[in-house]
Amino acid sequence: MDAVAREIALSVLLLLPFATTAQGATAMAWLQDGQMQWRVLDGKPDAKPWPQIPLGSLWKLFVYSYLVEQNSQEPPYRCAAKRTGPTEDDYCCEPGQSVERDAALSRSCGPYFSPERLKLDATSWRKHWKEAPTDAAWLTDLKRLNPATTLRPEQLLAALDAVPATSRRHARDALLAVLLTGYGKDAWPELGSDLRFKTFSWHDERGHALGGGAGWRSDGAPLWFAGPGASQKMLTRYAKDIMAHLPPQGPLTSDGPCAEVKFFARYPIRAVRDSRGQALPSGSLTGTVKVEFANGNTLTLTPSRQLHLTQQQGRLTIHGRFAVEDYVARVVDREGSGAPREAARALALAARSYLRQNGQMVQGCWAIADASSTQRVSPQPPSAAALEAARFSTDVVLQTPIRYHRDQAAPQRMAWQRAVELAKAGQRFDTILIDAYGPLDLAGISANGPQGECQRLPEAETWLSDHTALWARELRRHAGYETPGPISICRLNSGNPYADPERNRIYVRDWLSAQGRLALTHEYLHLAFRFHPNGENEDFVEQTARHLNGVISP
Repeated sequence: MDAVAREIALSVLLLLPFATTAQGATAMAWLQDGQMQWRVLDGKPDAKPWPQIPLGSLWKLFVYSYLVEQNSQEPPYRCAAKRTGPTEDDYCCEPGQSVERDAALSRSCGPYFSPERLKLDATSWRKHWKEAPTDAAWLTDLKRLNPATTLRPEQLLAALDAVPATSRRHARDALLAVLLTGYGKDAWPELGSDLRFKTFSWHDERGHALGGGAGWRSDGAPLWFAGPGASQKMLTRYAKDIMAHLPPQGPLTSDGPCAEVKFFARYPIRAVRDSRGQALPSGSLTGTVKVEFANGNTLTLTPSRQLHLTQQQGRLTIHGRFAVEDYVARVVDREGSGAPREAARALALAARSYLRQNGQMVQGCWAIADASSTQRVSPQPPSAAALEAARFSTDVVLQTPIRYHRDQAAPQRMAWQRAVELAKAGQRFDTILIDAYGPLDLAGISANGPQGECQRLPEAETWLSDHTALWARELRRHAGYETPGPISICRLNSGNPYADPERNRIYVRDWLSAQGRLALTHEYLHLAFRFHPNGENEDFVEQTARHLNGVISP
C-alpha cells in the first residue's frame, strides 16, 4: 500500500466512528476548569464523546485570530462581478461588491480567509501557535486548515482556548451578527447572546448532513455543539437544550466596553463618611459608607472598589466605572427589578440601548449621568437576578429610539408595569419589546450595524488626513500627543459620534457641516491622546478641537 493509499485509508478509519455516532446523537462539549464536559442533547443513551469531530468551516476562526494578532491590514475580498451558478462568493457579498474581515467571519466567507489569498507564511503561522498546549499542537500545521480535517473534541476545544484574549474578543464582536442576522437569528431569543459561535455544516462519509457551531462564552470558556442536519435547523431545535446544560456564567471580564457614571448628578454631596463617622478622602470607596447630601438626606452604601470619590474646588462627586453589563444590571435594579425574568431581560436590553444612544464615548467608555432625565443607576452592587438579565443579551442593542417609564405606556415607550404583566402572562422578553417598540431592529453595542462592518467614508478620511498634517505642529506642544496611525472613518446611523481606539476607527453621522467636522476632530483627539490623561479630559479635547477647526485650516 503506497503512502497516498495509507493516508486515505486512515482518514476513512478516523471518520467512521464519528459518522456512526453522529447519525444517532446531537451533542455539545465545553471546557470547565480545564476539563472537557460532554453532553448528549437528544436523549440518546450513549453519552460518550465522539472519537472524532470534523473541523468544517471552523478553520476560519483561527485565520481570523491570526490576522487580528498580527495587526494585518489585508485588503477586503471583492466578489466576482458575474456568477453563472452557485459559488463560494454566495456567502460573501453581492456580485461586484466587497466584504471586510468581521463580516466575512460572520458570513463564513471562505475565499476571504484563504491562506493562498492572504499569502500566509507557514513559518510565521507555526511560530504564532508554538505556545499552544499539546492538544492544540495540530494548529501549527497550516495544511490542517481544511474542512475535512478531523480532530478529537478536546483538540478543538484546546485550540479555541489557545486563541488570545484580544482576537477572541474581536471574534465575539464579529460573531454577534450570526445571532442577530445569520443562521442563529431564530434561536437567539432562547440562546441569548452570551455564547458567540461560528456555524459550520459538513457531512459524513455517507453524505449525511451534520451541522453545528463553536465559539466562546463571555467569560472565555470555549464551546462546541453539533448534530444531524443543517446548522440552522439544529440550532433552532436544540437552543433550549444547549442553554439548559451550560453551567452558570463566570465572572464578568473587564476587557470589553464600559460605562462611566456620575452618581447623584442633581444632588450636591456635603460629605462622605466611613462606618466610624470619619470624612473620607478622595479615592476608591469600600466597606460601608454614608453619603450626606446638601439637602440633609443621607444614603448608606456598601460599594465595591468601582466607586470613586473625588474632590475638586471643594465639590465632592462620586463616579463609577463598570463593565457595561454591570451598569445595565444596576439600571435594572434601580428602574425595575430582576424579576420576573422576561420583564427584566426586556428592560436590560432597553437600558443598554439607551446607554448606546445617549452616552458619550470617552476613551472606550460610555459616559452618562445617574439622573431621572437619563437613567437611574443603583450605586449598590447589582443583584444576581438583574445581572443574569443583563448578561443574557450582552452587547445587543435596539436601533429604535428608546424611551421607557415605570407605569405609563405610550407609543414607542415601554412601561415596566406592563412588561411585568406580559411576563407573568408567559410572554418572552422579545415579545415584550415588540409590544413596546414594534419590529426589533437589533445591532451590537460596539458596532454601527448588525453585520459589524465599517461603512467607510473615504472623503472624510481624506479630509482628516489633510488636516492632521496641518495640526501636528500645534498638537506636539501638548503632553501625550501621539500620531494614531491610519484611521478608518465609519458611517454612524444613530447615536453620538465616538472613537474606537482598539480598531483605530471613528464613527460619525455627519462630517460635512461645521458641527460635524468639529465632532470628527473631537474624536480624533481622543485617539491622539489615548495614552495620556488629556485624552480623558473632555474640556481639553473640546477646546482643542474648536481651536484647531477655527484657526488651523488649509
